[in-house]
Amino acid sequence: MLHCNRTSEPPFSFCQPNLGDRIMSITRRIRAAFRAPSHDERALAYLNDATSLADLERREREIDSGRFRQNRHPF
Repeated sequence: MLHCNRTSEPPFSFCQPNLGDRIMSITRRIRAAFRAPSHDERALAYLNDATSLADLERREREIDSGRFRQNRHPF
């Protein structure tokens, strides 16, 4: 959203981004920087750390069995 004051001088300097939009943009970037990795990102990082083919296959089986599933029952 732009706030435009059409009576200001010089021309073309009257449209500036709203302060609220700039603040929201900054907070969006901060949240993105501190967000937790997704399920897929964690699983991929775990698979990428495999040291051998046998280790990779074991890790794939662990993921398939639910190692990285979110626990929907906290108790």
